[in-house]
Amino acid sequence: MRGVDPSLDGEAVRVVEAMPAWKPGTQRGKAVNVYFTIPIQFSLSDDSKQDGQSGDAGKSDGEQGADENKKSAEFPGGERAMFSYMANNIRYPVKAQEAGVQGLVSAVFSVDSKGKVTFVRFHEEVNALLGQEVRRVIEQMPDWTPATLNGEPTSMTSGLSFVFRLQGDGVEAYDGTTPENAVVVVGYAVKK
Repeated sequence: MRGVDPSLDGEAVRVVEAMPAWKPGTQRGKAVNVYFTIPIQFSLSDDSKQDGQSGDAGKSDGEQGADENKKSAEFPGGERAMFSYMANNIRYPVKAQEAGVQGLVSAVFSVDSKGKVTFVRFHEEVNALLGQEVRRVIEQMPDWTPATLNGEPTSMTSGLSFVFRLQGDGVEAYDGTTPENAVVVVGYAVKK
């Protein structure tokens, strides 16, 4: 999603590719692809700066010790409150329902060091009607508690997936991927 330096980017790719096989996501009993955003942060510890040794540099968040004192940004009230916010605010665009548009929208956004949320981008091209609605809901999120690194507020990138699917007579069932923890938005076939 975002590179730092070719040597660090290559190491991040190497670590991710070296992961053991994951248990696949499932939908209707069948294995499906699921997209993840895995943040990897490279940093030099104070010890490594002084004595030239590598310390924790080059290790992913999961490999570093707890002494790094990192905390992710948090939606006010936690994850459950965030999904409640989504359920209460996202709408299936009427024009998309009329056009029979269904699909997965995976969005990436930033939470800055003051907790302000800004939309960044979509993982891939999406239907404009669905994309506008996802962008609207993300941009209207309340301020988060910012992430911290060694006790200092810092920015963080995060992502959310939304699945828009239609129900009703004569509607072909959505058969795409539904990632775990996706916000599912159900609409109804609208006859013109």
